Amino acid sequence: MASSPSDKPRYFFDHLQELRRMLVQALIAMTLGVGLAFWKSALLFQILEEPFHRAIAHFPQVEAQASSLKTLVPIEAFMINMKLATAAGLVLASPFILWRIWVFVVPALKPTERVAILLVLTMGLFFFIGGICFSYFLVIPLALEFLLRYNLDYQLIPVWTLQGYFDFTLNFSLVFGVLFELPLVLAGLAATGIATPQFLAQKRK
Repeated sequence: MASSPSDKPRYFFDHLQELRRMLVQALIAMTLGVGLAFWKSALLFQILEEPFHRAIAHFPQVEAQASSLKTLVPIEAFMINMKLATAAGLVLASPFILWRIWVFVVPALKPTERVAILLVLTMGLFFFIGGICFSYFLVIPLALEFLLRYNLDYQLIPVWTLQGYFDFTLNFSLVFGVLFELPLVLAGLAATGIATPQFLAQKRK
């Protein structure tokens, strides 16, 4: 039986209620994730500083004062701690948040659309995490070694701040995370006919 026009406002408000419930649950999950990450802040700091210590271990001539990160303002370490906790909390809560978003939108999707979206989300998450890991374990240590050697060649003492190092590692990680998404983007453009293999081959030359 077809729904009457009077049912439409009810369905609309039902969707609003479900959206509000999803947002509240996502906020709670995010808060719990940030709280857990803040509780483990010492471990997060060790993970953050690991590439720096691995790189500087190759330069025994570096003075003791340059072998650790520095803070320039009293609140700097606390603010970095909060940023790390927020980022880690988002990562911890993201599976639940993505699941709630999926539950909210899946009734409006066709079966083929559900499979396609699940495939894209899974591959996109895999590629993004792969790019971050590639940056953290390979690119960042190599970049730090190069920059340390560059400073020492000019007889400069590399006194790096915690804030500057955090921005450096964050930017590298995000850039490589996005770069690793390019194959998926190109595959999507080719599948939709926006970018054909002939077009990509022509632009590569």
